[in-house]
Amino acid sequence: MKNNWIILALFALILAACGTPDAANNKTQTSDDWDLDTVNVAPKQVVDEDGFMWQTEQFADLKMVRYQVPSWDGLTPKQRELVYYLCQAGLSGRDMMYDQNYRYNLEIRSALENIYRNYDGNRMTQGWKRFEVYLKRIWFSNGIHHHYSNMKIMPEFSKEYLAEVSKATGTKFSDEVINVIFDPTIDAKKVEQDADKGLVEGSAINFYAPDVSTEEAKAYFKSIIDTLERAPMSYGLNSRLAKNEAGEVIEEVYKVGGLYSAALEKVCYWLEKAETVAENKKQA
Repeated sequence: MKNNWIILALFALILAACGTPDAANNKTQTSDDWDLDTVNVAPKQVVDEDGFMWQTEQFADLKMVRYQVPSWDGLTPKQRELVYYLCQAGLSGRDMMYDQNYRYNLEIRSALENIYRNYDGNRMTQGWKRFEVYLKRIWFSNGIHHHYSNMKIMPEFSKEYLAEVSKATGTKFSDEVINVIFDPTIDAKKVEQDADKGLVEGSAINFYAPDVSTEEAKAYFKSIIDTLERAPMSYGLNSRLAKNEAGEVIEEVYKVGGLYSAALEKVCYWLEKAETVAENKKQA
Protein backbone atom coordinates (compact mmCIF):
# COMPACT_ATOMS: atom_id res chain seq x y z
CA MET A 1 0.00 0.00 0.00
CA LYS A 2 1.05 3.58 -0.61
CA ASN A 3 1.29 4.41 3.09
CA ASN A 4 3.03 1.26 4.29
CA TRP A 5 6.09 3.32 5.13
CA ILE A 6 4.08 5.30 7.67
CA ILE A 7 2.80 2.14 9.35
CA LEU A 8 6.26 0.59 9.50
CA ALA A 9 7.84 3.72 10.90
CA LEU A 10 5.21 4.05 13.62
CA PHE A 11 5.46 0.34 14.43
CA ALA A 12 9.21 0.71 14.85
CA LEU A 13 8.65 3.66 17.19
CA ILE A 14 6.26 1.63 19.33
CA LEU A 15 8.80 -1.19 19.68
CA ALA A 16 11.64 1.18 20.57
CA ALA A 17 9.33 2.65 23.76
CA CYS A 18 27.49 -0.47 43.86
CA GLY A 19 30.58 -2.36 43.93
CA THR A 20 31.29 -5.64 45.66
CA PRO A 21 31.31 -4.96 49.44
CA ASP A 22 34.51 -5.46 51.35
CA ALA A 23 35.50 -5.70 54.99
CA ALA A 24 36.86 -2.14 55.00
CA ASN A 25 33.38 -0.82 54.20
CA ASN A 26 31.93 -3.03 56.95
CA LYS A 27 29.02 -4.05 54.69
CA THR A 28 27.23 -7.36 54.42
CA GLN A 29 27.23 -8.98 51.01
CA THR A 30 23.78 -9.91 49.70
CA SER A 31 22.57 -11.75 46.60
CA ASP A 32 22.17 -8.34 44.91
CA ASP A 33 25.93 -7.81 45.11
CA TRP A 34 27.05 -11.05 43.48
CA ASP A 35 29.53 -10.61 40.66
CA LEU A 36 28.27 -11.19 37.14
CA ASP A 37 30.69 -14.05 36.61
CA THR A 38 27.93 -16.26 38.01
CA VAL A 39 25.15 -14.70 35.95
CA ASN A 40 24.35 -15.01 32.26
CA VAL A 41 23.93 -11.41 31.09
CA ALA A 42 24.95 -11.79 27.44
CA PRO A 43 22.94 -9.42 25.25
CA LYS A 44 21.94 -12.36 23.03
CA GLN A 45 22.35 -10.39 19.84
CA VAL A 46 21.36 -12.20 16.64
CA VAL A 47 22.65 -11.27 13.18
CA ASP A 48 21.23 -12.53 9.89
CA GLU A 49 23.25 -13.81 6.92
CA ASP A 50 23.58 -10.27 5.55
CA GLY A 51 25.06 -8.93 8.76
CA PHE A 52 21.91 -7.12 9.97
CA MET A 53 21.41 -7.39 13.73
CA TRP A 54 17.68 -8.08 14.00
CA GLN A 55 17.71 -9.01 17.70
CA THR A 56 19.56 -6.66 20.04
CA GLU A 57 18.89 -8.28 23.41
CA GLN A 58 16.74 -10.71 25.34
CA PHE A 59 15.55 -10.50 28.94
CA ALA A 60 12.74 -12.01 31.01
CA ASP A 61 10.22 -13.22 28.42
CA LEU A 62 11.08 -10.52 25.90
CA LYS A 63 13.20 -10.26 22.78
CA MET A 64 13.99 -6.82 21.36
CA VAL A 65 13.68 -6.99 17.58
CA ARG A 66 14.74 -4.48 14.93
CA TYR A 67 13.13 -4.07 11.51
CA GLN A 68 14.59 -2.75 8.30
CA VAL A 69 12.58 -0.14 6.41
CA PRO A 70 14.53 0.12 3.14
CA SER A 71 11.96 2.42 1.53
CA TRP A 72 12.74 5.11 4.12
CA ASP A 73 15.63 6.42 2.04
CA GLY A 74 13.26 6.89 -0.86
CA LEU A 75 10.87 9.15 1.02
CA THR A 76 10.67 12.81 0.13
CA PRO A 77 11.55 15.43 2.77
CA LYS A 78 7.86 16.21 3.09
CA GLN A 79 7.00 12.54 3.75
CA ARG A 80 9.70 12.30 6.38
CA GLU A 81 8.35 15.44 7.97
CA LEU A 82 4.92 13.82 8.17
CA VAL A 83 6.34 10.71 9.88
CA TYR A 84 8.22 12.93 12.35
CA TYR A 85 5.08 14.85 13.31
CA LEU A 86 3.08 11.64 13.77
CA CYS A 87 5.82 10.15 15.94
CA GLN A 88 5.92 13.29 18.09
CA ALA A 89 2.14 13.11 18.50
CA GLY A 90 2.47 9.55 19.75
CA LEU A 91 5.27 10.42 22.16
CA SER A 92 3.27 13.34 23.53
CA GLY A 93 0.55 10.94 24.64
CA ARG A 94 2.92 8.30 26.00
CA ASP A 95 2.45 9.15 29.67
CA MET A 96 -1.31 8.94 29.34
CA MET A 97 -1.08 5.20 28.74
CA TYR A 98 1.20 4.73 31.75
CA ASP A 99 -1.25 6.61 33.97
CA GLN A 100 -4.27 4.79 32.59
CA ASN A 101 -2.61 1.43 33.23
CA TYR A 102 -1.97 2.19 36.93
CA ARG A 103 -2.10 5.26 39.14
CA TYR A 104 1.47 4.82 40.47
CA ASN A 105 3.14 3.99 37.15
CA LEU A 106 4.46 7.48 36.39
CA GLU A 107 5.77 7.99 39.91
CA ILE A 108 7.55 4.64 39.88
CA ARG A 109 8.99 5.09 36.37
CA SER A 110 10.22 8.60 37.11
CA ALA A 111 12.05 7.46 40.25
CA LEU A 112 13.59 4.41 38.58
CA GLU A 113 14.72 6.47 35.58
CA ASN A 114 16.37 8.97 37.92
CA ILE A 115 18.38 6.13 39.41
CA TYR A 116 19.19 4.75 35.96
CA ARG A 117 20.48 8.11 34.71
CA ASN A 118 22.42 9.17 37.77
CA TYR A 119 23.82 6.08 39.49
CA ASP A 120 27.62 6.16 39.25
CA GLY A 121 28.32 3.03 41.29
CA ASN A 122 29.23 -0.43 40.00
CA ARG A 123 26.86 -1.35 37.17
CA MET A 124 28.38 -4.81 36.81
CA THR A 125 26.70 -6.42 39.82
CA GLN A 126 23.80 -8.81 39.70
CA GLY A 127 21.72 -6.31 41.67
CA TRP A 128 22.15 -3.63 39.01
CA LYS A 129 21.42 -6.02 36.15
CA ARG A 130 18.25 -7.10 37.90
CA PHE A 131 17.35 -3.44 38.35
CA GLU A 132 17.89 -2.82 34.63
CA VAL A 133 15.70 -5.77 33.65
CA TYR A 134 12.89 -4.54 35.93
CA LEU A 135 13.01 -1.05 34.41
CA LYS A 136 13.14 -2.40 30.85
CA ARG A 137 10.10 -4.58 31.53
CA ILE A 138 8.23 -1.52 32.80
CA TRP A 139 9.20 0.41 29.65
CA PHE A 140 7.98 -2.44 27.44
CA SER A 141 4.69 -2.98 29.29
CA ASN A 142 3.96 0.72 29.86
CA GLY A 143 3.78 0.08 33.57
CA ILE A 144 4.43 -2.41 36.33
CA HIS A 145 1.90 -4.99 35.10
CA HIS A 146 2.69 -7.56 32.42
CA HIS A 147 1.40 -6.62 28.97
CA TYR A 148 -0.23 -10.04 28.38
CA SER A 149 -0.94 -11.72 31.71
CA ASN A 150 -1.91 -8.46 33.50
CA MET A 151 -0.05 -9.76 36.56
CA LYS A 152 2.20 -7.37 38.46
CA ILE A 153 5.88 -7.58 37.51
CA MET A 154 7.88 -8.37 40.64
CA PRO A 155 11.47 -7.09 40.96
CA GLU A 156 14.23 -9.66 41.49
CA PHE A 157 16.35 -7.24 43.53
CA SER A 158 15.79 -6.60 47.22
CA LYS A 159 14.37 -3.62 49.11
CA GLU A 160 17.84 -3.12 50.56
CA TYR A 161 19.40 -2.82 47.13
CA LEU A 162 16.78 -0.31 45.98
CA ALA A 163 17.40 1.70 49.14
CA GLU A 164 21.14 1.67 48.41
CA VAL A 165 20.90 2.95 44.82
CA SER A 166 18.15 5.39 45.80
CA LYS A 167 20.35 6.94 48.47
CA ALA A 168 23.27 7.14 46.03
CA THR A 169 21.15 9.11 43.55
CA GLY A 170 19.01 11.18 45.92
CA THR A 171 15.87 9.36 44.78
CA LYS A 172 12.84 9.34 47.07
CA PHE A 173 10.15 6.67 47.32
CA SER A 174 7.12 6.89 49.60
CA ASP A 175 6.43 3.94 51.89
CA GLU A 176 3.22 3.34 49.93
CA VAL A 177 5.10 3.01 46.63
CA ILE A 178 7.73 0.73 48.17
CA ASN A 179 4.92 -1.55 49.33
CA VAL A 180 3.34 -1.44 45.87
CA ILE A 181 6.63 -2.50 44.26
CA PHE A 182 7.53 -5.34 46.62
CA ASP A 183 4.24 -6.68 48.03
CA PRO A 184 2.78 -9.18 45.53
CA THR A 185 -0.71 -8.88 47.07
CA ILE A 186 -1.12 -5.13 46.46
CA ASP A 187 -2.79 -4.34 43.11
CA ALA A 188 -1.63 -7.72 41.87
CA LYS A 189 -3.58 -7.67 38.61
CA LYS A 190 -4.13 -4.87 36.13
CA VAL A 191 -7.44 -6.25 34.84
CA GLU A 192 -9.43 -8.77 36.90
CA GLN A 193 -11.92 -10.78 34.84
CA ASP A 194 -13.24 -12.93 37.68
CA ALA A 195 -16.52 -11.29 38.72
CA ASP A 196 -16.37 -13.00 42.11
CA LYS A 197 -13.26 -10.95 42.92
CA GLY A 198 -14.84 -7.70 41.78
CA LEU A 199 -14.22 -6.53 38.23
CA VAL A 200 -13.38 -3.01 39.42
CA GLU A 201 -12.21 -3.70 42.97
CA GLY A 202 -9.82 -6.41 41.80
CA SER A 203 -8.33 -4.36 38.96
CA ALA A 204 -5.38 -2.00 39.29
CA ILE A 205 -6.30 -0.26 36.02
CA ASN A 206 -6.74 3.49 36.50
CA PHE A 207 -10.02 3.83 34.60
CA TYR A 208 -11.68 3.89 38.02
CA ALA A 209 -10.63 5.68 41.20
CA PRO A 210 -9.75 3.27 44.04
CA ASP A 211 -12.94 4.15 45.96
CA VAL A 212 -15.30 3.31 43.05
CA SER A 213 -16.93 -0.13 43.25
CA THR A 214 -18.20 -2.39 40.49
CA GLU A 215 -21.81 -1.82 41.52
CA GLU A 216 -21.33 1.95 41.60
CA ALA A 217 -19.80 1.91 38.12
CA LYS A 218 -22.68 -0.21 36.76
CA ALA A 219 -25.25 2.06 38.39
CA TYR A 220 -23.64 5.19 36.98
CA PHE A 221 -23.59 3.98 33.39
CA LYS A 222 -27.12 2.62 33.73
CA SER A 223 -28.25 6.08 34.79
CA ILE A 224 -26.87 7.83 31.70
CA ILE A 225 -27.66 5.31 28.95
CA ASP A 226 -30.34 6.39 26.51
CA THR A 227 -32.57 3.32 26.38
CA LEU A 228 -34.52 4.71 23.42
CA GLU A 229 -31.48 4.95 21.16
CA ARG A 230 -31.59 2.20 18.51
CA ALA A 231 -27.83 2.33 17.96
CA PRO A 232 -26.47 3.33 21.37
CA MET A 233 -23.00 4.77 21.65
CA SER A 234 -20.26 3.13 23.70
CA TYR A 235 -19.96 4.68 27.12
CA GLY A 236 -16.86 5.23 29.23
CA LEU A 237 -14.32 4.80 26.42
CA ASN A 238 -12.71 8.22 26.89
CA SER A 239 -13.21 8.86 30.57
CA ARG A 240 -12.30 7.84 34.11
CA LEU A 241 -14.82 7.29 36.89
CA ALA A 242 -14.08 9.05 40.16
CA LYS A 243 -16.02 10.56 43.07
CA ASN A 244 -16.58 14.21 43.89
CA GLU A 245 -16.48 15.74 47.36
CA ALA A 246 -20.08 14.70 47.92
CA GLY A 247 -19.22 11.06 47.21
CA GLU A 248 -21.07 11.02 43.89
CA VAL A 249 -19.65 9.10 40.92
CA ILE A 250 -18.55 11.43 38.12
CA GLU A 251 -16.78 11.09 34.77
CA GLU A 252 -13.40 12.74 34.20
CA VAL A 253 -13.26 13.02 30.42
CA TYR A 254 -10.00 12.82 28.45
CA LYS A 255 -10.02 16.01 26.41
CA VAL A 256 -8.38 19.38 25.94
CA GLY A 257 -9.66 21.29 28.93
CA GLY A 258 -10.30 18.06 30.83
CA LEU A 259 -8.28 15.07 32.04
CA TYR A 260 -4.81 14.87 30.40
CA SER A 261 -5.36 18.30 28.85
CA ALA A 262 -1.67 19.26 28.74
CA ALA A 263 -0.68 16.05 26.94
CA LEU A 264 -3.61 16.20 24.53
CA GLU A 265 -2.80 19.80 23.64
CA LYS A 266 0.64 18.62 22.54
CA VAL A 267 -0.87 15.71 20.61
CA CYS A 268 -3.19 18.11 18.79
CA TYR A 269 -0.29 20.48 18.08
CA TRP A 270 1.70 17.77 16.30
CA LEU A 271 -1.32 16.36 14.46
CA GLU A 272 -2.18 19.81 13.17
CA LYS A 273 1.38 20.15 11.88
CA ALA A 274 1.08 16.71 10.25
CA GLU A 275 -2.07 17.86 8.51
CA THR A 276 -0.09 20.62 6.75
CA VAL A 277 2.23 18.11 5.06
CA ALA A 278 -0.33 15.39 4.28
CA GLU A 279 -0.18 14.05 0.73
CA ASN A 280 -3.89 14.55 0.03
CA LYS A 281 -7.13 15.72 1.63
CA LYS A 282 -8.20 12.20 2.64
CA GLN A 283 -4.92 11.56 4.44
CA ALA A 284 -5.18 14.93 6.19
